[in-house]
Amino acid sequence: MDVTFERTSRRSYAVEVHRPGAPTVRMDPAPGYDDHFPHDLQHFVVEEQLGLTRGIFGRIDQGGSAATFHLVTSSGTNARATARERRRLHAREHQLRDEPSDVGASERATYVAWYDWLGHHPDPAMRARATDMKPVAGSILDRLAPDERDRLLAALPRICARVDELTTRWSQLEVGGRMTVAWSPRRARHAVR
Repeated sequence: MDVTFERTSRRSYAVEVHRPGAPTVRMDPAPGYDDHFPHDLQHFVVEEQLGLTRGIFGRIDQGGSAATFHLVTSSGTNARATARERRRLHAREHQLRDEPSDVGASERATYVAWYDWLGHHPDPAMRARATDMKPVAGSILDRLAPDERDRLLAALPRICARVDELTTRWSQLEVGGRMTVAWSPRRARHAVR
């Protein structure tokens, strides 16, 4: 599965997912724009590095929509076929809701990883952002189950290295620019509750 992050305007972005043998899905606009590290890029990195195969991108990889992505249709597409694909996507998303989920773990890890990355950034303004985030990040870490906290803390250096790689690419994009990243979670694991 390939995930494309597109800078759609000066302060917005979109995410498009190309899945082998399945229709393309897109979220536009995507939430949580940031010049350096947009929110869904944060989820991508955290889920990839922690092996969260039942988070946002894992669910899309399993044929769902993560309840926020929509089917991409091209002009000239048969309306009946499009409607059938939309029903399949909706049905699959409904099935996935009944399965264990890593979405909560992804949200928690995303905040902590963003805080950690900002806290190690060479730019003082970025480190100041981390200072503002410290109470919430600390609260999240304090409330995590010990095994979830240990996995996250052990993964932070790897997460930050991947963030450095991808944010460098992202920050160089002009409006209309796109970057595509292959979804390849580190290893499959069971859902974190």
